[in-house]
Amino acid sequence: MKKLVIIALVLSSTAAFATSDTTTVNQSTVIALNETEKPVKQEELPQAVKDTLSKAPYADWKVEQAFWGNSEAGEYYRIELSKADVKQSVKLTKEGQLVK
Repeated sequence: MKKLVIIALVLSSTAAFATSDTTTVNQSTVIALNETEKPVKQEELPQAVKDTLSKAPYADWKVEQAFWGNSEAGEYYRIELSKADVKQSVKLTKEGQLVK
């Protein structure tokens, strides 16, 4: 009888963990579907974005890749930057303003 109780507890615990993992995956999927990004050449970036990247704090960083994106919040440019072994990504509006 003790074995049956222990097995029931283990199975119910496993089911609870599986449910919480599924919820997290579904939320991530919804977020990804609400955004669209397409690669953009660095020379095709709007002048305001180029100007922002040429000033502090980005002036010392190298543009690795650039993407044009569209989300529920509006259009943006996601720029992947590198400096030595450090990498970061920044989102800017077409006016060169940081997207929060």
